[in-house]
Amino acid sequence: MASDDPRGLITLQGGGTTDRLLRRVVTRIEELGLEVLAVIDHSGDAAEAGVTIPETKLVLFGNPKGLAELMRAHPRLAIELPLKLLISENDDGDVLISYYAPDELARRYELTEDEADMLRVIDTIARQTPRNR
Repeated sequence: MASDDPRGLITLQGGGTTDRLLRRVVTRIEELGLEVLAVIDHSGDAAEAGVTIPETKLVLFGNPKGLAELMRAHPRLAIELPLKLLISENDDGDVLISYYAPDELARRYELTEDEADMLRVIDTIARQTPRNR
């Protein structure tokens, strides 16, 4: 399942559990020589506040030097960076992976092709992370 949202949000079927998909995504990010900058456990934070939500984790990652170069060239792009992947469960218990379409970000911020390529790594991670690791 893939769904494309008119605002540029792409959602793909992730498979497995959120924790397993998170481990696979982190491994793939590191294999590509990128850094995991943070993992935000929204569902864990919600539970600590006494609110129950489906499993929801946000992975922030990238190449700090490359991201800095993009932000120097396009300062407002900083609001979109670092790159983000949302790993979550829907109400049916399906595990999903969501992210903003890099070509939409490239269009919005008028990036060159080379600059847009720096964002397209997110497609590689989301679409090619092995589902059976």
